[in-house]
Amino acid sequence: MLLLQSLGRPAVLILGVLGVAAAGAVDFVSGVGLQVIPLYFVPVGFVSWRLGRRAGLAFGVLSAAVVQASNGFGGLDRAGTLVQAWNSCMGLAAFLAVAFLVAALRERRERERDLERSDPLTGLANGNAFRERAALEVARTRRWHRPLTLAYLVLDDLEAVNAEFGQAVGDEVLRTVAVALRSAIRSTDLAARIEGDRFTLLFPETDKPGARVVLETVLGRLHQDLIRAGWPVTASVGSVTTIEPTSTESLLRQADRVLYEVMKTGSAPARAVDAGEAGPGT
Repeated sequence: MLLLQSLGRPAVLILGVLGVAAAGAVDFVSGVGLQVIPLYFVPVGFVSWRLGRRAGLAFGVLSAAVVQASNGFGGLDRAGTLVQAWNSCMGLAAFLAVAFLVAALRERRERERDLERSDPLTGLANGNAFRERAALEVARTRRWHRPLTLAYLVLDDLEAVNAEFGQAVGDEVLRTVAVALRSAIRSTDLAARIEGDRFTLLFPETDKPGARVVLETVLGRLHQDLIRAGWPVTASVGSVTTIEPTSTESLLRQADRVLYEVMKTGSAPARAVDAGEAGPGT
């Protein structure tokens, strides 16, 4: 099962064609038409699950063509043209239905998986998704000795906003922060909301100077959006950069310590970044 899941698109297409060909061979030899149509469901469903609706529908049409060819050259042609046409139409309808239903199930599963990995309020990645991605980046950093930066971002005054304006306004602040983060980070980076007013940012292959540039961009955009909305909210960031991380949790602890120092000294609406440099044993 794991081997099938790891197959690339060309391999899936080849297996699908072989499956349809095998079903066609059985169909031709048996000469019983509809009784072997379920054999085609396997390659059609497999391709639909792995490659999506369009590929599945294409294989449904291919299967119907193979059925028509098998019936035309096998024993079914003796039943007459009308029966042959009816069988072909029913086979095509069955194949397309299987392709459509399997692809729909796959899409539903992917949506459910995305919901499990995203924060429902902001649409950012949640803590689980962040840790999964961070673990991959930690392993890649340790292997290739490329810099990795992890940052904590905290909204300092969100509780006061909730108390003064209500939870709905506080939620809107969080959504505004999420939009600002998504627009400011690069496509290779990751932003996540892990709890309450706390966000995490992951910057692969980013050294300390590069992290400072990216984080200043993030804070600048965030400050502009919060001021434009008229919300008295400030943000603090603590980051750590390393080429020899021990684990995701150790990086989170280091970034949290840097964040604590920033929060003790900062006072600007969007406080300056104080990026730490992590060693292999911290």
